[in-house]
Amino acid sequence: MTQSRFLPHCCHGSSLDKLRSMMIRHGALHRALFVLVLGLLVARETAAQPMQDFAVAQPAAEADEERVSSAADSAPPVAAVESRWRELYARVSPSIVLIRRGNAEGTGFLFGSQRHIATALHVVSHVGTVWVVTKDGKPREGKVVAWDEEWDIAIIEIEQPIAAPVLHAVGKDQGQVGDMVAAIGNPWGAEQRKRKGSEAPVWALSQGVISAPPGDFVQTDAPVNPGNSGGPLLTRDAEVVGVVVVRIADADGISFATSASHLQALYGRIGQQGEYSPDVDRWQWQLSWVPVAERQLAGVLLGGRWAMTELLGITVRGARLWGDTEVVSSFELTQRDRWMVEAEMSARFGSDEGGLLLGVGIASSWDEITDSTAVISGASISEQRDTRSASTRRMVVSAGLFGSPVLVDTGVYFFGGEPITARLGLGLLF
Repeated sequence: MTQSRFLPHCCHGSSLDKLRSMMIRHGALHRALFVLVLGLLVARETAAQPMQDFAVAQPAAEADEERVSSAADSAPPVAAVESRWRELYARVSPSIVLIRRGNAEGTGFLFGSQRHIATALHVVSHVGTVWVVTKDGKPREGKVVAWDEEWDIAIIEIEQPIAAPVLHAVGKDQGQVGDMVAAIGNPWGAEQRKRKGSEAPVWALSQGVISAPPGDFVQTDAPVNPGNSGGPLLTRDAEVVGVVVVRIADADGISFATSASHLQALYGRIGQQGEYSPDVDRWQWQLSWVPVAERQLAGVLLGGRWAMTELLGITVRGARLWGDTEVVSSFELTQRDRWMVEAEMSARFGSDEGGLLLGVGIASSWDEITDSTAVISGASISEQRDTRSASTRRMVVSAGLFGSPVLVDTGVYFFGGEPITARLGLGLLF
C-alpha cells in the first residue's frame, strides 16, 4: 500500500496499521476520529511548507538593508574624525603666523621654505613695514618679495628661518567638490588672544567642504572671518588647497581661496619683481560744519590728509568762519569774520572703518573786523564804520574720532598772544 507523502513520519509503517485495526474493532466512531486526526496532521504539514519557503526568501529581501548597514559600519566613527582634525591643528599650528600691519592683522603660513610666508596681498598692500608674529609672540620684520594683484596673493621674506614644518600644495587633480577642508587663522585679530599678558596668537580652526568645482579660486563653506585672510585652506593631510582671500559679506557660507597652483607659480617669481611699493590710500578728505569756535564764530571747514605711511600723514585744513555782532558799548558794535588755515603732522590709529586721528601743527588766521559807532550830531544820529584786519599764528593740537564716514573733531589753540581757545567740528570723512 502506498503511504501518503503528507503524513508525518510518526504516521507511517506499523503505526498506521494499528490505527486501521482500531477502526475495525470500534466501528464508525473510531473511523470518524481517525479521519479527524488525519485531517489535522495533513493541515499542519501543508501550513509548514510556505513558512519554510518564506524562511529561505527572507535573507534575499533584507540584502539591501544589510549592504546599507555594512556601508555605514565601514564609515569612520565621529571620534576618529574629530581626532584627525585635532591632529591636523597640532601639526599645522607652528607653521601659521600672524601678519601685523599698523593696527590691522591677517594670517600667513610657511610655504616653500622656512624663510618665506604666503599670505593675501590685501593684508600687506597698504603698509611698507610688515611684522610677522610667530607662535611664541615674538614679532619679526619682513618684506614683500613677490606679489600678484590679479589673484590677491603675496610672499613675505624674513631674515631668520622659523623652526616649523613648511606647508606644501596639494597634488595635481586633488581637491575636488565634497572634499573636507579646514581654514586655520586668526579671526577677529586680538579678540582671539585669550592668554593674559601674552601677544602670542591663538589660532582658530573651522572646517567645511569644497563646495564648487575648483579653478583659479576654490569655493568653500568653511567659516572665515576678518583676520583669516591670508591663511591656508587645508586638506585633512595638511596640504594647501588655497590661500583664503575673500568672504562674501552678504552671503552665509561662501568664501574663496586662491588656488595653490597660483601660489606655486608666484613662489617661482621671487626676486623678479623688484622692490614692492605699498598701495597706501594717499588722500582723505574732510568736510565739516563748525558750530562752535572762539569769539562766537561759526562756519564751514574743508580739509585733506595726505598719508605718508599707514600711521603718519600731513593734514591741511581751511575754514571760513562768520561771527555774531559783538556789543562793545551802547554806541559801539563789532563784527568779526575769519579765514583760517591749519597745517599739521597727524597720526591715524584704527582702520578704514573707524579710529582716532591726532595732530599737532600751526594755525594761521586772518580776521576782518568791522567796528560800527553811533555818532550823535545835534538832533541826528549817524553810523560810522571802520574796517580793520588782524592776524594771528598759534599752535594747534587736534583730535578726531571717526567711524566711516562720520567725523567729530576738535582743535585747541595755544600761544600767539591770545588766550587758549578751541573749536568743534562735525562732518564727514571720505
